[in-house]
Amino acid sequence: YGFYVPSDVLTPLYEYSQILSQRSIHVTVYVRGHENTIKGSETLNILPVCKEYFNSKITHIVFITKLISLLRKEHFDIIHVFNTPGVCFLPIFCKTKQRNTQWIFDIQTGAIFGGFKSIIYDKLTVFEAKFFGKVTGVEPFNDAIGVKSMSTR
Repeated sequence: YGFYVPSDVLTPLYEYSQILSQRSIHVTVYVRGHENTIKGSETLNILPVCKEYFNSKITHIVFITKLISLLRKEHFDIIHVFNTPGVCFLPIFCKTKQRNTQWIFDIQTGAIFGGFKSIIYDKLTVFEAKFFGKVTGVEPFNDAIGVKSMSTR
């Protein structure tokens, strides 16, 4: 996402990182550059990765490319990624630096487009989650209440 503020889909990310930071756990949040991003603190680093381009697809590709470069430079104990197209490949491209890293692939909600576009997006989300699971060894769709599979529309 291009910003870091409590809003619709970003509220869980925002609250989670704030709570960890308040407990003196160092948190780094990488975002696309955006003027609405709030400031961090001593234990919360919010780092804009790239500027917003005229086309959101170009911005996303530049963001993922630069994010891979950043993740290759520093080791993290946990990397928590939110489902956006392409992030399922991060564990492969960042494997050497992130050997003992615990990866979390977080799907908050699917995009609501309606019609055929929603069906394709849902199937892409399921594919990416399963791919991410194979790469990281984490079983996808296994949440606290024991859900083992995700249904698509």
